[in-house]
Amino acid sequence: MSPRARSSRRATPHTIGVIDIGTNSVKLAVGYAANGRVFCIYTGREPTRIGRGLGSSGMISAQAVRRTAEAVSRLADDARRHGAVDVIAVGTYALRAARNGRIAARAIERRAGIRARILSGAEEAAMVLRSVRARIRHPRRHLVVIDIGGGSAELIIARGERTLFARSVPLGAVRLTERYLTHDPISPDEYAQLNRHIEAATSALFARVPRLNPATTNLVVSGGTATTAAAMLGLKPDGDGCTISLAALRKLEVRCLASTVAQRRRFRGLLPDRADIIPAGLAVLLVFVRQAGKRSVRVIEGGVRDGVMLEAAERGPRSPRRSETTARAKAAARKGR
Repeated sequence: MSPRARSSRRATPHTIGVIDIGTNSVKLAVGYAANGRVFCIYTGREPTRIGRGLGSSGMISAQAVRRTAEAVSRLADDARRHGAVDVIAVGTYALRAARNGRIAARAIERRAGIRARILSGAEEAAMVLRSVRARIRHPRRHLVVIDIGGGSAELIIARGERTLFARSVPLGAVRLTERYLTHDPISPDEYAQLNRHIEAATSALFARVPRLNPATTNLVVSGGTATTAAAMLGLKPDGDGCTISLAALRKLEVRCLASTVAQRRRFRGLLPDRADIIPAGLAVLLVFVRQAGKRSVRVIEGGVRDGVMLEAAERGPRSPRRSETTARAKAAARKGR
C-alpha cells in the first residue's frame, strides 16, 4: 500500500471541502492537510462558464449566476457526503472582475448556503504558491509558478520562503478565446494576434523581475490548461507532478490549430467544455515557458484549492458554526419550495 493510501485511511478530524468558482468551471476538492501536505479524498467538477461574455459586457449574466449557484450547491452537498467538516467556496477572476461580481457571489451564497469569498489577485497567487510549495520535494534556488485559469493567469517567483514577485494578469483561456479566436478552425492571423498580445503582456511582467538562471530555477505550472495538456499526452500529474517538454507542448499546439472545435472534443484527455479554449491556454503556457528560458515544465494538480485547504487547516475547524448551519437550513427550505 502506498504512503498516500495509508495516509488517507487515518482519522481525519478536520476534513475540508474547497469549492473553486472559476471562470470556466466550478471545482471541488475534499481532503485534509497533514505535515504540510494535502491528501485528497474526493474531487468534483461542473462546467458553468460563469465568465462567458464578461470581457465584452463587464457583467456576469443572470443565467450564468443561476447555473453556477446550482453547481456550487450540488458540490457543497457532495463535499458533506464525503465527510467535509467545513465547506469553503472561493471565487477568482470572474467574480472579482465583473461589475456585478459581489451581487453574483451573494446569489451563490443564498442558493448554496455557504459564503463565497472573492479572492484578490494577490490572494489567488498566494494560494497557488502554497500549493506548489507543498508538492515540490526538492526545490531549487528559485521557484517560478504559473497558474493559467479561464479568466486570469498568475505569475509568482519565490526564493526559498520569500516571495519576490506575484501578479495576476487577465490572460485566461476563456477571456482570450472570446477576444481573439473567432474562427473555426482558428485562422493564422488571429492566432498571431493572440500571441502578440500574450508576448507583450508577459514581457512586461518578466521585465519587472530579476533575471533568473534557468539551471537553478524550478518552473511549475498549475490550472486547467496545464492539467489538460498532461491528460492529452497520457500523463497524470498526481503527487509531486509530471514533466512536459516544450517540444511536446508545441506538438499539442499544432494539433489543436489544425482541428475544429468539434474535432478537438474527440481528443483523448480533453474535456468537451475545454475544446474551444485549449488553444488559447496553450498559447499562454508556451509563451510563459519561453520567457522563463526553460525547455520543460513541471505540471501539478491542486492550485488554489490546495492553498485554501492548507490555510483552513492551519486555522482549524470553524467554531461556532451557527451561521453556516442557519444558511444551510435556509437553502434547504428554498430547495423544498
